[in-house]
Amino acid sequence: MYMVTSIFPSYDRRQIDNQVKAVSSWREAGFSVISCNIREEIDKLSHIFDYVEFVEMPRSGLMNFGKPYIYISDLIALMKSKCNGVFGIINSDIRLRNLTDSMIKNIRHEAENKLLFLHRYDIIDEDDINGEYYFTGMDAFFLHTQNAEYFFDEGFVMGQAEWDHCMIYRAIKSGISAVEIKNPIAYHLKHEQRWKAEQCSELIKCNADEYYSVVNEVLSNTNGISLTESKEEDLFSVISFEGVYIDDKALQFLKNHARKNNYSAVRSDVGLGYYRNSEFHRVCMLHGQLKKLYADACIIRYKTSGNYEYEESGIIAAYVDFEKTEVRKKLYNKKIILYPAGKGARMMLDCFEATDLKPIGFADKNSALLDNTCGGYNVFAQKDLITLEYDYIVVVSNLYTEEILAELTNIGIKQEKIIVI
Repeated sequence: MYMVTSIFPSYDRRQIDNQVKAVSSWREAGFSVISCNIREEIDKLSHIFDYVEFVEMPRSGLMNFGKPYIYISDLIALMKSKCNGVFGIINSDIRLRNLTDSMIKNIRHEAENKLLFLHRYDIIDEDDINGEYYFTGMDAFFLHTQNAEYFFDEGFVMGQAEWDHCMIYRAIKSGISAVEIKNPIAYHLKHEQRWKAEQCSELIKCNADEYYSVVNEVLSNTNGISLTESKEEDLFSVISFEGVYIDDKALQFLKNHARKNNYSAVRSDVGLGYYRNSEFHRVCMLHGQLKKLYADACIIRYKTSGNYEYEESGIIAAYVDFEKTEVRKKLYNKKIILYPAGKGARMMLDCFEATDLKPIGFADKNSALLDNTCGGYNVFAQKDLITLEYDYIVVVSNLYTEEILAELTNIGIKQEKIIVI
């Protein structure tokens, strides 16, 4: 499901960090994120939010509001052209908490013919787990693209007052129920208000008395929906082979991957790991060279129309127990250097230590890492590899592998001394 917003640039690092944490919470819940901005803002933000799809908008509210705020109607029109189903609109500093797969499934169902909205809970710091319920405004909505035509351009923009009330008003006037999601799932780190209350009446172009009467009636309604956990069997079922233990973090990763692919058939990268206390612990998903020879597998299947779909409708995840591999036997009691000193190599260290292997150090061509340590081991310069005494260089990367091999052989490393994991 898509979540659309307009991330705002700022020279205040705290404001950027707050939005990073907010947007990350949507991604963790399984949403695909789109941010609508003018080109200048996209150039400033895209390298920070590299997991967000930015869409350049042809117009903004610069002339009317003094800043290039994006019109709500343009956000909705974009989503109508991009998907056919339920999507969310949310302010870019709202964090989502405790939103499960079953609750998102509830949202999809309920928003088929309703406008769902969320009141936020204002928190004073990161450790505030409760927050203060904010009654007067809404920060997130869910609606179906089939109802998008009812929310036409009335001049409201994201980042300024009254757009949320207009969403309620327009839904009711179009015969669509506007219903609050009662679960406390939207949280907002308190900051100075960026809009002025007196602007509200200036923005309303219809009869103000009728407008506020409609909006207040909805806000005063104590009824709403509570998103619940499914009482049926979970949407996903895991079938393991060879007694492979799938840790919670890996399983959640695969679930999110399935949601983002609309439950289509996908195959994960291999996960390298080791057994401890009779449980398989996944370390990372980088080590694709070992997949065909050593992978144990699990199938995650999903439920549709009361039936289970198998194989081509599921996810096949391959997990390699490093201790079983011929590579591990080959490296036992040998002098090993891990290359490069990146995330993959640092995670590989867990497998090494769990299977009684100990490298003599790491190596990298990045001069910033030289004379430093990585995981308690020295990091050697690439150029020093021709003078060091070792048995094997273990290349631990799934990126630019061919280029890495070429670099190593070009400085005189014999190919038989290089092992790619």
